[in-house]
Amino acid sequence: MSLTHVYKWLNDKWESITIEKVREELHPSRTVSAYSGLFMCKLCGQNVILTKEGKYNCYFKHNRLEKSKDCPERSEDVSSVKIDYDIHKYELPIRLCDITEDRFKLELGLLYIPFSILQQQEVQELVIKPEGILSDPYVYSFERLNQNALTYLSIGGTPAKRYKLICSEKLRDYWPQYIKGIDTSGSIFDSETGRKLVDGADVKVGVSYWLLCKGKIYMANQYIEIKKICEKKTSESVWYIYEVKAIAMEESAAKFFLELNCCLTESPVCLQPIWPIYVKTPYMIRHNKDQLWLYLRGENNIITKTFPQAFITEKFCPEEKGKVIKVDCNGRQQLISVGLAKVLQYTYFWKESLAETAKKPVIKVTDIKGNIIDSGIEYKLPKKRLIIIDAPFDGMIVILRDGIVLEKRYLEAKRKMDVDNIFFGYEIQVMQGLDLVWTIQYETQRKISATNEEIILKKLIAFHGKSVPIPYAISTVVTRLEDYPKIKKWFYKKKKSDYISEDALRYLQYFIVKLKS
Repeated sequence: MSLTHVYKWLNDKWESITIEKVREELHPSRTVSAYSGLFMCKLCGQNVILTKEGKYNCYFKHNRLEKSKDCPERSEDVSSVKIDYDIHKYELPIRLCDITEDRFKLELGLLYIPFSILQQQEVQELVIKPEGILSDPYVYSFERLNQNALTYLSIGGTPAKRYKLICSEKLRDYWPQYIKGIDTSGSIFDSETGRKLVDGADVKVGVSYWLLCKGKIYMANQYIEIKKICEKKTSESVWYIYEVKAIAMEESAAKFFLELNCCLTESPVCLQPIWPIYVKTPYMIRHNKDQLWLYLRGENNIITKTFPQAFITEKFCPEEKGKVIKVDCNGRQQLISVGLAKVLQYTYFWKESLAETAKKPVIKVTDIKGNIIDSGIEYKLPKKRLIIIDAPFDGMIVILRDGIVLEKRYLEAKRKMDVDNIFFGYEIQVMQGLDLVWTIQYETQRKISATNEEIILKKLIAFHGKSVPIPYAISTVVTRLEDYPKIKKWFYKKKKSDYISEDALRYLQYFIVKLKS
């Protein structure tokens, strides 16, 4: 029987191809070798053979000389193989850090385990043992572990092919016994986080990755940018770190990453929570509801699993190559993973009360001389009628005149943007996601009209975030705002709960000060 998850590079991307289509279009008169790189098994990322048409029909099969033999379709009767993966065989993250021209370090990330569970263990420590290299085991006390986040522990500066994690069997639902290490032919890391990508992971055009490998790269490929950033000599060999990036969705670039067990794609697999509100840290999301709604982007044949097992409902979005998933949470802890033959992504969802409030992003706004401009009302135009906005996250700049939207501009994270040609009557708002985090209004120094009262009221209503008790002093002042009945009415509603948004309070105080000046 022929392999059933075979892909071919067509139309500038990997596309699924069936043996029936090959027979119809190619009529192969000779065997196509795996070394040709023409056909690829999506489950294990290795090139496969197409046999010739003859006494038997042509079919796809694996090469006996493959370096990996763990593909689930390495069976004589492929039709009986149910493509699946073991939810417990996920990889703990390995991170590259402290990189210089001649050295680097590796760290292993351990998932958060509630302290109450750790306290129940007889042995209050764990051991990380590198295999295949001369190295002493790394022993760590549970006291080293973070209480509410991922913990990275050093595993030395010499890469190993595999690491054994020795701990209580009761912790195996959180930590696997073996973690795949660094392949001598090369392992790919995310250059932004420093974390190693799992086998079969998606990579994107234009994004830089780190390649850690033993030996130099001698390869000329016009579609791959390669830059050496580290050369480290150990007692046994020399290891290199290269910065690599595909600059086009092209076949040779795709095959370069395929040799490193990664798939170049424009639609990477992504598991994104939709509802409820959550607090996110690496590999862990905390929420407080009985159901989870997630969006899974990627190919429709991606499998979703939960542990402990929970009821899952899926709704496909074929045009977007994704699906919406509803998960009924059975308990406090829920491991949700996605994959094909292996786990590609996973996240722990913890159901608990959420007392945290998200920190307000720090927006930096200056004039052309670098002077900080605070949120509020201004009666003087900035120098050259220009301000400079610098935000930590992607967002939106909204420019209004007399309450009417003139323009909306996309704001790129950590990239300064100028807003010029500012006049009186202009209001500039900075959005981070759906939150209004900074705003300024340029007004002539006169009594605020009823129309402008509406604008200020809308701004007060839009403020969210951390709540603080309402000071007695401002309550006394607001009762005297006889010319602003709508603002007074809004304030009295807030007064009933004795709490107000911290940003709204600050803006209200600023408004009152300006009235007195």
